[in-house]
Amino acid sequence: MADVYKSIVFGGLGTVSFTAPEANNYAVDVKISLPTITSGAAIDSLLIVTVNLNGTPWFTTPSGVQGFHTSVLCAVNDVITIVFASSNPADNSLNVIKSTIAISEGV
Repeated sequence: MADVYKSIVFGGLGTVSFTAPEANNYAVDVKISLPTITSGAAIDSLLIVTVNLNGTPWFTTPSGVQGFHTSVLCAVNDVITIVFASSNPADNSLNVIKSTIAISEGV
């Protein structure tokens, strides 16, 4: 089984960063809970998640996804950033979007 280097629960929009401790492939797995209205129906989220490697976009999701997997080939001390962004006011409220992020060694 791959070593999990970082596993966090992240609320809202913003950025999570990870610095590669060694040269390797790193798997990025993200599960996302999007906002809903009180009856339980989903709101059309405009959430877009971009995975950057050293500031350059590596992977971008379509809007409103509820999770994804990608792998990133890194050198020592490369920085992976995961950016959660949206222009929809419903997505911008504090902690309405909840994400679970796992970064591990492997594909």
